[in-house]
Amino acid sequence: MKKEYRLLICSAALLFVFIIFTVLVSAADVRPVGFGGSDIGFAALNTGLRGSLGESKFFDVVSDLILILSLMVAALFAAVGVIQLLKKKKLFKVDHAVLLLGAVYLLIVLFYAIFEIASVNFRPNAAEASYPSSHVFIVLAVTLTAAVYVKARCRDKKLTLYICAACAAAAALTAVCRLFSGDHWFTDIVGGLLLGGFLATLYGGALTLADAKMKSVRRNSKHAKSN
Repeated sequence: MKKEYRLLICSAALLFVFIIFTVLVSAADVRPVGFGGSDIGFAALNTGLRGSLGESKFFDVVSDLILILSLMVAALFAAVGVIQLLKKKKLFKVDHAVLLLGAVYLLIVLFYAIFEIASVNFRPNAAEASYPSSHVFIVLAVTLTAAVYVKARCRDKKLTLYICAACAAAAALTAVCRLFSGDHWFTDIVGGLLLGGFLATLYGGALTLADAKMKSVRRNSKHAKSN
């Protein structure tokens, strides 16, 4: 099976697991143990872990900083897209890797809006939507898609390695920081990882498939000209 199809299948699997997990969070071991007596799924697991880990303002601040940096990365790619559009005058002449990033960013906004409106549960310490962790899924989606983009477009292997390592570290650190900050339940972190992973693998599969098709078109065009 080709790489692009493996990634797309993996993306579909992550989305399926995310949906099932979200249903379970809404239905399994639900008890009024959240902020203001709000219902929380997997109550024993969530309250047990939070009781053990406690709260930390330091980890909260670190995760906020990483989120801000991730949003700056997204803004940078958006600027690249705008510059290419102004130069080429037509949307579909913009590098499809950048267009696909734009599509992922739109999905991020869509998912964020959905779970803000239809909140699954509240934070442990505030009457705010908590599932999935927006920090986790946004940082994961932005940093990992950035890593995929760099790997596909950057010819400097050493620079690519450094950037990909930094992106992976930022994603992992965000998940750890949100858990230890005490602002989320454990299931919020898991949901964020699943949703962010879905978006990242969806981009990876779509970009790989688009690149393969572009190469095929160019190859066929050269073959036709030679004949």
